Amino acid sequence: MQNIAWEYYPRSVSRLLSSAERCEIGGICWRLAPGTSSAAARPAIERVLQEIADGAANLRDGRRKELYRIGTGAREPTWLVKVQRYDHGAGWLQRRRGSKAFRELAIAVALRERGIDVPLPLAAGETRTGARLDRCYLILRMLHDVSDLRTLWHQHGVSRSRRSAWIAGLGRSARRLHDAGLLQEDFAPNNFLLREADPIEVLPIDFERARIVHRVGMTRRRRMITRLQQHLADASAADKLRFLQSYSEGDRAAARHWWRSVAAASPRVARLDLARLQRNAARDGRRIRRVEWGDWQGVALRDVPLVALARERTAGPLAVEPAPTQSFQVEPDGELWCGSGAGSPAEARKLWAHALLLFSWGMLGPRPLACLARDDDRLRIWFARDPTARTLLQLRHLAGAHDAAAVLVDRLQGLGRLDPWVSPRKIAVIRRPDGGLRAQLLAPTALRVGRAARQADPRSARKFLEQRLQEVDQHVESIRENSS
Repeated sequence: MQNIAWEYYPRSVSRLLSSAERCEIGGICWRLAPGTSSAAARPAIERVLQEIADGAANLRDGRRKELYRIGTGAREPTWLVKVQRYDHGAGWLQRRRGSKAFRELAIAVALRERGIDVPLPLAAGETRTGARLDRCYLILRMLHDVSDLRTLWHQHGVSRSRRSAWIAGLGRSARRLHDAGLLQEDFAPNNFLLREADPIEVLPIDFERARIVHRVGMTRRRRMITRLQQHLADASAADKLRFLQSYSEGDRAAARHWWRSVAAASPRVARLDLARLQRNAARDGRRIRRVEWGDWQGVALRDVPLVALARERTAGPLAVEPAPTQSFQVEPDGELWCGSGAGSPAEARKLWAHALLLFSWGMLGPRPLACLARDDDRLRIWFARDPTARTLLQLRHLAGAHDAAAVLVDRLQGLGRLDPWVSPRKIAVIRRPDGGLRAQLLAPTALRVGRAARQADPRSARKFLEQRLQEVDQHVESIRENSS
């Protein structure tokens, strides 16, 4: 494999802002980007603070984070303002450290020094009570000629050549970032902005969960690449290989090595993501809230009203199949999938975390909306249902559905151990905007993430599905014989 030339940066990232100008505006201590004077930045900062004080719309309603967009962009620049609040304990823990805003500004300056084009914030500010950190601010200029990769990836009618160009540009950008020493926990498509040019320009953003290190080792590189690839839904094997080849600077042998390495690392990365979700997914936050609905308690997405989940069921039972070996059942409920079964509140939280993991990792499962549990060990979970969705059991005579389901099982078995008795009724097949088919798993806990994971084999996945569908046909035939 091609050797990677490490670059060492002995100077601390925080010292990069030592030459930056400092000032106090509105009772907030500000540190400006290098080359920016307080006279030039003061009008923009004062206007931002005035708009927030006058009740500007908060675009991110979280426990500690706020996001504001100031300005129209017509005759004046549009500013994005990120505000982070610290509770009493967290503020004391940060008393000897810089705030997230200062760190994000320092990382952007460090990457600029290393020749990487990143959006540079205007200023970072913080307020303290004594040594305790109370709040921090980051002001960025909004770019109007770019879009994040995740939004572009899900657009309808995108040609294969454009996607290939995006993938190649993303691979080059990821390699440069890693060579520059960037270690980013949320290395995901939504943290990359793309500007349509020749060649494609890729701008990394959002360094809130990042840091600069002396070097990024192979293990950390592999983990970030794995996480990035798994978040790209509908990415073909050719696109993933093209990304790795761009990352390897055209070295095909190195790209094949990365391919095997990423496949081996996927179960461990998925297990780490699942552990993080199990810790955080049941807390009140920007996207998730704790809810109570009569005797039921659990969590739901903030943008989902519980009234939408409370209506009567409109669909009857599905086609007949062998007696299930699992207590968890999934049925269509209008525009939703509704799953129900036996389980404690702890098992409901586990089910919710598994559902979020499958959705975030390349849409291997439908989008979970809410998960509730009752004291008598009953639980229910709701998923968003695509209008074209049908179960594999209903489409068992459609060859294309078998191929899509085989791809799903192939990917799932590369992440962990899939329950050998998972029912075709718990695999949904939907039609993509480009006319192709995609399969999703409706029973999240049927996959034991990180357990006995193996290299994916499409032939074994196809054989797995054929055996299950054959059992269904045999059972249907036996029912017809008994009825006659």
